[in-house]
This record gives sequence, C-alpha cells and structure tokens, in this order.
Amino acid sequence: MECPRCKEKMARSNSSGIATNSCLYCNGVWINKEKLEALLKKEKKSPSITSLCAEFHKNNEEGEHRNCPVCEEQKLDKVHTHGVELDFCHSCNGLFFDEGEIEKVLPISHKEKFEPGSGTYFATESLFWLLAGVFTGGC
Repeated sequence: MECPRCKEKMARSNSSGIATNSCLYCNGVWINKEKLEALLKKEKKSPSITSLCAEFHKNNEEGEHRNCPVCEEQKLDKVHTHGVELDFCHSCNGLFFDEGEIEKVLPISHKEKFEPGSGTYFATESLFWLLAGVFTGGC
C-alpha cells in the first residue's frame, strides 16, 4: 500500500489493538472504514461510523491530489473534524491522518501509546549503521 502523502510503502501497524497501515517515513496513518469503526467504539462520546461518513460525504472539499491507497485512482477529499483537516475516500470510506492528527481526533489512541510509524527509528538506525560503517572502514 502506497502512502497518500509521500508515496512510500506503508506497513501494517497497531493502534489500540486495531490494525492500521502506517508510513515509516512521514508517520501518516491509513485507517479503513471497519478499523475506524472499531476505534470509534472505544472512544467516549464518538459519533457512529454511519453518521461520521455521512457528514464527510456532505461536507468536504477537493483535496491536494492525494490518491486513496486502497482505491488507488480515487482522489482523497479534505474533511474537517476536531479542528483537524483529514483526507477521506468517498469510495471506500477510509481516512488518512497526517502525523499527529490521529491523537487530536481520537485521544484514546494517544493514551494507549499509539505509534503511528517508525520513520524516526528507521532513519536513526540507518544513519547509525552508515556512520558505523564509515568509521570502521566498512564503506
């Protein structure tokens, strides 16, 4: 699955016991309709998935040309909730969260130590091994 933001490959991850897809580079998170519904059920006072999707279908604007990672050719539209601009697919009802947005929209995911991706870890780890190779004469 390709990240809508940076076009890098997304990896399966876990948010509050719910499988999601996270970008290891930009820390964006893709959540499909079924997984979003499961997360909403854990959140107090959250809307139903049906009312949320209906609201998103009604109130949206053209996005910045990001493609849905599931539908591929379907463009994502911008939707606004909790003061956050999200990317929504009208075809599959999936949502893309840029880094930090999921914690603002679904605070329970932040309380349960949601890890949106490992981009920083992999970048640091790669840099470490590169430098280790340079200093030990491996490169």
